[in-house]
Amino acid sequence: MIAWTGETGATGPTGPTGETGATGPTGPTGETGATGPTGPTGETGATGPTGPTGETGATGATGPTGETGATGPTGPTGETGATGPTGPTGETGATGPTGPTGETGATGPTGPTGETGATGPTGPTGETGVTGPTGPTGETGITGPTGPTGETGVTGPTGPTGETGVTGPTGPTGETGVTGPTGPTGETGATGPTGPTGTAGLFMVPFSTGYTAIATPTTNAAGQSLRIAVTGFGESGLNIALGAPNGNTFSPVIADDFYMFTLPADVILTKIVASVVNGAAIDLTAFNNLVPYIVIATAPPDSRNFTFVPETYFDTAPYLGGQIYPANTTIVNGESNDISVTLTKGTQVMICLGLKMPVGPSLALAPTMGFNGGLIMRLA
Repeated sequence: MIAWTGETGATGPTGPTGETGATGPTGPTGETGATGPTGPTGETGATGPTGPTGETGATGATGPTGETGATGPTGPTGETGATGPTGPTGETGATGPTGPTGETGATGPTGPTGETGATGPTGPTGETGVTGPTGPTGETGITGPTGPTGETGVTGPTGPTGETGVTGPTGPTGETGVTGPTGPTGETGATGPTGPTGTAGLFMVPFSTGYTAIATPTTNAAGQSLRIAVTGFGESGLNIALGAPNGNTFSPVIADDFYMFTLPADVILTKIVASVVNGAAIDLTAFNNLVPYIVIATAPPDSRNFTFVPETYFDTAPYLGGQIYPANTTIVNGESNDISVTLTKGTQVMICLGLKMPVGPSLALAPTMGFNGGLIMRLA
């Protein structure tokens, strides 16, 4: 697209011309294009005073241009005479289309360049003609020295803020500055709401047989619980017969079964957790599951007749049928529900382990077992 140029302002006076440097050798000339028809001649500006010229006869029509012959060698260039003052430039006529250029003949060697004469004053510049299409951009010349910085212009309005760039990596932490003086103490804030009431006075009573070859709870051939083992705190009774198979009462009759303890205050029993381990090998290859159970039994202060407390009863995980369990290798665990059983001061307490096989096929068993765990209580 052609840009239209406005009128050119008046040109300032031309400074003195420096001495012309030596001319480098001329490169080979490309082929000349065909010459286009000549455009109309613009008005000629006023010519400076010339020597008297004879009247010029009318110019005949120009004949067709013949092919250009070979260029002969260039003779030496004479010294350039002084340049006369330049007359005012006439208006530039419109440029006609360029005709095809004929072939260029061979260029002769360039003669030495004469000295440049003094440049005369520049005449006034005529109006600028229509700008032709922009030619191809030449190679960039060497950058001249930077001129002095002009005055800073008025700051334009701030442009819109660009998007935030990606956050760079955090720099190393600087050294800690000197601690400033402590500020004045602020006013005491309002008291916050009271938190929920904690669990009051919980404590644990641990228990353990300590030796897995002592306790021998027993089942009958029907898989019913027949005898139980009891424990204290590192020792246990061998076995105590229940009042009936799968019964819930018993009475220890020998001193070696007296592993009860007496409560020194009213308490509330809230949880029981226990583990059981087989102290002897158990072969259940041809039988169903063997299920240990834990239960608390109590008796009045002056009695040896104990009764299971039903809320405290729970089964542990079973020893699964169809397997052999080598001695002291398999631990099963269990725990009671969250309970709230009040036991009064002076009550005698026994911690009991029993076995049962609720589903056949079953068998009579009396394996030695070990069990341990803890009772969680709080004062009533």
